[in-house]
Amino acid sequence: MNKIVTCLTIFLCSIPITALGLPITNNYIGPDSGNWDIPSNWSLGILPTINHDVIISDVGFVNLPSSTSSISLRSLTIDNATLLQKSSLDIVNDLTISSTGKLNVFLKDINADTVFVEGSISGAQNIYSDIINNGLVIGGETSNEFTIHGAAKGSGTYSRGITFLNSFNPGGEGFTTTSGIDATFGSANILTLELAGTELGEFDAIRSYSNFDTLVTTNVAGTLNIKLINGYSPEFGDSFDIVAAGKISGQFDDVIFEDLGSLTYEFQQLTTDAGFASPIDVEVLRLRVVPLPAAFWLFGLALFGLISWTKRKS
Repeated sequence: MNKIVTCLTIFLCSIPITALGLPITNNYIGPDSGNWDIPSNWSLGILPTINHDVIISDVGFVNLPSSTSSISLRSLTIDNATLLQKSSLDIVNDLTISSTGKLNVFLKDINADTVFVEGSISGAQNIYSDIINNGLVIGGETSNEFTIHGAAKGSGTYSRGITFLNSFNPGGEGFTTTSGIDATFGSANILTLELAGTELGEFDAIRSYSNFDTLVTTNVAGTLNIKLINGYSPEFGDSFDIVAAGKISGQFDDVIFEDLGSLTYEFQQLTTDAGFASPIDVEVLRLRVVPLPAAFWLFGLALFGLISWTKRKS
């Protein structure tokens, strides 16, 4: 029996870990501005594979060279380093970019379980993953150049051209003013905006280019989901400039909001320079709280009755 166990142990130990398909860590140990595709630049002495948890840390730049096929990894973490991505990445688990990490993508695709951004990511062609952005996501020259196919949320910043095809919750569980973004929302996208008051900073808002010195278009479509939080209860006359841009195109196909009793919402699209540090007029999509039509007529009838009664009394 002991001989069998010994032989089995020797046999198992002779099998490379990679052959067993077990996840192992492969650290970049090469020089600053080094190349991904040099085996000696990696702690395992081999190029990263789909079985590797890859870590790039405490290095200036690492160049991921151009390739017609995608690079497959188990996971990728970028910490205090910059990865220049010139090949598409196919990651089984997560892509994590720490607060000191950067991923500069040259119009290539990223497919992962979830993309976590604490630092920055820029220039991707497509992100086929959910993304939690608590850092900075920089799009392309136009929204057609950078498309997020998964759910996007977090308290981070988005800028330049980005298309959202799934869902976008710009504040996560808080509030944010998303400035400098040339946004396009697809017909299947759900834009979730949270309201806790009427002052800027108490509700989520989209600002296309914070200085508005360029006529940038925000294209709205899909579903707008309005959530009331922190006990906020809207009153008649409350308003929220939820989108502001050089130009607003399209309209939401559906709006979801909580029952406000005798009140409801309406949209106003107007041009104004009030409240914006802008050298040009700004188009604003304003959400206003108004009475329900039936409640409005009941209110009018009650007011008419009160006036009539007052006259009779006189």
